[in-house]
Amino acid sequence: MLKKTMLLASMALAIAALVAPAIASAEGTLTHEGKPVPTGNHVVLIFTGSMEFDIPDLDSGYTCEVEARSELVSGHPSTGVTTFSILNTSNCDGTGLLADCELVADSTNFLYHIAVTSTDFVVTKTGGTIVINNTFDGNCIVPSAELTFEEITATPNSTSSIATISLHGDGVDDVTGLPITATGDLFAYPTGTYGIE
Repeated sequence: MLKKTMLLASMALAIAALVAPAIASAEGTLTHEGKPVPTGNHVVLIFTGSMEFDIPDLDSGYTCEVEARSELVSGHPSTGVTTFSILNTSNCDGTGLLADCELVADSTNFLYHIAVTSTDFVVTKTGGTIVINNTFDGNCIVPSAELTFEEITATPNSTSSIATISLHGDGVDDVTGLPITATGDLFAYPTGTYGIE
């Protein structure tokens, strides 16, 4: 369950990172079909795919299909993920000690700040850490998890035409004190029209 919770947290962060690329910063700029997105333009990006949380010390983990939606305004210094959801919690797969865990509730401390660089997106929580809380059913060895991350990095498959994004974050489950790793590959919609430079 802890792993599942971590995975959900990771997914949320990953999605936040994926949606964030439409924002411009001093280090990078969002582009549309090769041209910078004009300041003030509203952009909606949706990311879907598989997210995995690993707890190396327990040789356990969890994987779920997720979807995230972000509404962005180009040139704005921060943005928020407007929705994040597990597409079907009954289809999540746990391994090791989390094999019998079912996620029944999750929440996170949105909004997140997105920094755009010329190669990737870095998601952080202004004035704090990214926190994802998960609750598991009675069959799980842990009833809940609180996953914390200083940052999550989202790396696009292409800086000129983003079709997918790979997420990576190293964090801690504050309930057990164990380190966790969140990873995932998500598809971007619209596909191939946005980039960064």
